[in-house]
Amino acid sequence: MPASRNGESDVPGTLQRSPAKAQRTYKEVHDRAVETHGEGEQAHRVAFAALKHSRNLGVKGASRMTKEQLGEAIAKKQ
Repeated sequence: MPASRNGESDVPGTLQRSPAKAQRTYKEVHDRAVETHGEGEQAHRVAFAALKHSRNLGVKGASRMTKEQLGEAIAKKQ
């Protein structure tokens, strides 16, 4: 995980306002990716890809929904 500097968080700035679960997912996956790929861009890409997959960030209108929340929202519409 990137080292904290001057009280900064361990997650990238783009995740600072994200829910705790999203930050936890990024941290856990990043740590495992560092073991596999070493510290660097590849580990960050793997962590962001896992986060995108778990949070549906690629779906318009669902950027802050989990898969469960998205399923519930779809069910309510029907």
